Amino acid sequence: MSTGTEETVISTPAELADAYQRRLKLKQSLDGLVNEGSGISAKIDIPRVVVIGSQSSGKSSLFEGISGISLPRDTGTCTRIYLVREMGTEGLEEGSSKRIQFGEDINERDAVCDRIQRAQAAILHPDIDPKNFLGSYRKAKESGFSSDSILVEISGPDVIDLSFVDLPGIIAMDNDDSENVGRVERLVSSYVENLSSLVLLVYKCSDDLLNQGAGRIAKLYDPNAERTITVLTKPDLIEDGQEAEWQKMIRISHTCFCVRLPGPSQVSTMSQEQARLQEMEFFREDEAWVDLASDPDVQQRLGIQSLTNYLNVRLLEWIVERLPQTQADIQRYLRDIDADLAQLPAQIDDPVRLANQILWRFGRKMSAAVDIHNFRVPDLVGTCRRRLEEFVDLLFYHLYPRFWPLEQKEKLAPKATDFGAFPPILPKIKTFVFQPPHNVFPPPAVYIDEVVKRADIGRTRELPGNHPYGVLKDYMEKSVDVWEVPTVVMVDDIIHHIVTALKAIVQEHFGSFKPGLRIWEEVKIHIETRGELARRALLKLISRERAASLVFGRSEYFHYKEAYLKHYTLLRRSGGEDYGESDNDDKGMTEALKTVGRSACAVGVAMGEPGLVAIGMTVGAVADGVEAGDDAIKRGEDIPTAICEGVSAGATSMAEGIRATKGASPVLRRYSISETPAKHRRTRPIEISEVEEHGISIMAQTRAFYHVAVRRYAEGAAQVVFHDLLLDLECGPELEQKLREVIGLSGPDPVERCRKFVEPSQDMVRRRQDLVRKQAVFTDVLRELESFI
Repeated sequence: MSTGTEETVISTPAELADAYQRRLKLKQSLDGLVNEGSGISAKIDIPRVVVIGSQSSGKSSLFEGISGISLPRDTGTCTRIYLVREMGTEGLEEGSSKRIQFGEDINERDAVCDRIQRAQAAILHPDIDPKNFLGSYRKAKESGFSSDSILVEISGPDVIDLSFVDLPGIIAMDNDDSENVGRVERLVSSYVENLSSLVLLVYKCSDDLLNQGAGRIAKLYDPNAERTITVLTKPDLIEDGQEAEWQKMIRISHTCFCVRLPGPSQVSTMSQEQARLQEMEFFREDEAWVDLASDPDVQQRLGIQSLTNYLNVRLLEWIVERLPQTQADIQRYLRDIDADLAQLPAQIDDPVRLANQILWRFGRKMSAAVDIHNFRVPDLVGTCRRRLEEFVDLLFYHLYPRFWPLEQKEKLAPKATDFGAFPPILPKIKTFVFQPPHNVFPPPAVYIDEVVKRADIGRTRELPGNHPYGVLKDYMEKSVDVWEVPTVVMVDDIIHHIVTALKAIVQEHFGSFKPGLRIWEEVKIHIETRGELARRALLKLISRERAASLVFGRSEYFHYKEAYLKHYTLLRRSGGEDYGESDNDDKGMTEALKTVGRSACAVGVAMGEPGLVAIGMTVGAVADGVEAGDDAIKRGEDIPTAICEGVSAGATSMAEGIRATKGASPVLRRYSISETPAKHRRTRPIEISEVEEHGISIMAQTRAFYHVAVRRYAEGAAQVVFHDLLLDLECGPELEQKLREVIGLSGPDPVERCRKFVEPSQDMVRRRQDLVRKQAVFTDVLRELESFI
């Protein structure tokens, strides 16, 4: 005969015996893998026999007949957990990740049944310590099922080498728990669908074949019965005249066996040899079976001894047939072991050198986290930069001094983005929507009458026409005072981002070392120390801006001062009207006036109406005056009073002339000529007093100083944050010295201290030792499998 791997034809008894021994050795090598535990059977599909059948079909009796060991019996459903039995080897583990020894080894056959019963009770009561079931306990009928297994290892000189799994019987109903029906079927199916399993399908002859659901499961996963072995039990309970159907199954299938096992009352009074003799006497003497027993081709498939021998040989053959897949599983598992070992700390030879390497690599990671050129990992630096930009925008566009050249009684309610905040000649306010911190508020509005009053009260010995410098200095100081709260908030936010980023680096780099927590504490203290220094440096900058109020950029300062002087002057004269954003309206007005003037002149000439001609010329003059005023505004010049008065008077007289001209309005409307819109009429500008000019000067100087000071402070703040806080975190000398002390590189006995630092935990040591041991065992077994021919 030949197998899927063996090509040599075996014919002589010596060759048969040699092949059997070599296969047996192969099986024992695979059994050695199972003994390694940790769920090996779940990772490597080692061939074995899986026993399935309906409730009370005699599955457990097969084990008793093969091993001579009695199992617990009860009425109804007996096997509440499944048994994984290994005979002739040193031990076994089934798929579970944890193996618990239940009691000491047993040397007496009669004690096995009681031990299994106690183990079953312990599994079905996981809330009770298993040791409690080894002593005296009150036996009770068990209910429910468990996917845990009882591992039974039987060894002895007269025990055949065989391993199989006895699963709970298929049940049609369960009065205790209806879900047990589906639970058992799922458990059985999970074993039968495994292509490495030989299926031992047990039918009891005392029941109709169609009523036994185990056959349906076997047919589903092994439709051609290539790995299914059928066993018929209880042939003595077949009704008279029904034997032919069962005997036909034995005749047509060379993998169908029939056994007659002793009943429950005979097990305790009959030896294994006596039971087997009685079994064969039944087949030879019973009238219904005598013909079948005399058939040479069939008699070798009758009796428990024939089944045991066949299972032993077939399992060894099956192991050889599945050898390529088993080798692939072992190779894959070895790769997993290599990957697990790579994740564990390496073996320590030079602890000081290793500690230096660890510290050096940590410094590289810290540098990479804050390196401004490390654009591939810009998270930390980019986050801090964006937070700084928000901070600067907050100072520029939210916390500026809100001066309004109006009197409080005029009740013009200013807004943060009001047109009066910045002169039109300066850059526009940013259009992005920025939400300031909840505890940062814009300064209150300051009106012209308040500034004038403070300047008058503050006057001492100043000459006429001068305002006291103390008032101006006070406004400049207050414009700077509002920076303190947002500065502290900004630094705290950046420190939070730094702590979050560096904590992840420390945990990743030092998480597997014992002093990992102390290292993070030192790093955190260093961050907080640098943060406090940065906070103090920024507050010192604010203090300098408040105390000195110096401006050395003369051209920049005078540029802003002149812009705000004109801006506030025009706002004061216009009564707060939006002079800087009326270009489109003014253009529309002047063009409309010119069109009206030309049209009026043309109609007046055509109709012989001198009044209309005069009106048209007046309208043209008004348009020219408005345009001249707009040009003056754009150049930042004052609007000449004559132009304003002339425009206003001309517009008024024009309207009166139009209304006085009889029938002119219908004519103008007929020729699409309308009167000047009310919104384009100019009012007489408000006169500015000398004291108000002084107040506007204070406003303008304060705003000019703010522009210079806030830009200077923003640049200084960026320098402090990036250079004194961020870039200083590159594991500099101070932090490195602290870490060297924690690790043990500095101080007495560095070798021993470094060894304690780099030495992994005992769990990791045991884990590495276990993996190395398994790696050696699996490598040896794989070498044996590769040499098997």
